[in-house]
Amino acid sequence: MSYKKTLILGGVIAANSLSLNTSARQDFNLGDSDAKTELPAIRNDEKDIMSALIFFEGFSKVPYRDCVGIWTNAIGMTKLPGGKAVTEKDTIRSFSEAKEATDYHLETEVNPAIEKYISAKLNSKQRAALTSLVYNCGPEALGTDKGPTKLALAINHGNQPEIEKCFMKYCYAGGKYNKGLAVRRYMEAALYKGLLDFSDFYICSYGELASSYLIKNGKPDFSRAKLDYVKKICMQAPSREKTEKFAWFGYGTRVKDIFMPENAQKPSEILYSQVSVNKRGR
Repeated sequence: MSYKKTLILGGVIAANSLSLNTSARQDFNLGDSDAKTELPAIRNDEKDIMSALIFFEGFSKVPYRDCVGIWTNAIGMTKLPGGKAVTEKDTIRSFSEAKEATDYHLETEVNPAIEKYISAKLNSKQRAALTSLVYNCGPEALGTDKGPTKLALAINHGNQPEIEKCFMKYCYAGGKYNKGLAVRRYMEAALYKGLLDFSDFYICSYGELASSYLIKNGKPDFSRAKLDYVKKICMQAPSREKTEKFAWFGYGTRVKDIFMPENAQKPSEILYSQVSVNKRGR
């Protein structure tokens, strides 16, 4: 995961250079003939973390360029296990392989940062929200050789208003304010407060949310009306047209149907489109 990597659906929808062959369809979770039988069991304490990562990052078997031009695959990974950068040739055969890459990154970079800089006891949703932030922004979000960041200090002191304020500081890509990242930070902060559950949401549907409605003067609004708006948009299946166009990273699929396929009502209808890798990008 590149520390500067940002992944937003808004950038996908705005991109007009996607070249798709929507006639090439297959079960989304299939890669090898036995892919369904090799899917790893998801422990209860992993569900919030995996839900958050899959919701924000999607799941792509084929490599694509993220919005800052970095080759990415699997669940928002820009590095292979071992540290080698993802290239345009690095395809993923199954969800099991993608999860292995994610687990490696969590174990080698994300979790060590959390353990080093966070002394407060985190519940499952707090851990998931913080994991999502560090997964996207890098360990520097929590601390450097100079010490813990303001976010880490706020968490350790249980200062909820300061935690929310700090989350909203990580809304920039290439030095510019990014509305998609602002929505992601809003939802991560809401998850930290235990106000949202992403498992029933559709992958990357947060790109349909208006940041200006959810955030005022840099401060997130977690009123009932705003949270209901989030749930209404994110629990609503996108159009078939959009699903077919962006199915290559799981768009149009509920989060839990990716890592808990037994919940999928119609898995055969989950589309996986072959994409021209030299033109693909988010």
